[in-house]
Amino acid sequence: MTDFSVTIPIVQPQRSGLFTRFISDLLRRLRHRRDMKILSEMPDYLLDDIGLSRTDLPGPDRVGETLR
Repeated sequence: MTDFSVTIPIVQPQRSGLFTRFISDLLRRLRHRRDMKILSEMPDYLLDDIGLSRTDLPGPDRVGETLR
């Protein structure tokens, strides 16, 4: 009796299309929104440590500008 093994590669289907791009864009926007919220809640000395100032952060009226 001979023992042998066969490796079968698992191929992931190509995910392209409108729905995938929509979900990807939605997730990117949500991450950006979360990050801006975290940065806006940081004290000034921490923003200074990472090289930012409060004026570098978008205000509520400018959040959409940074997404483009």
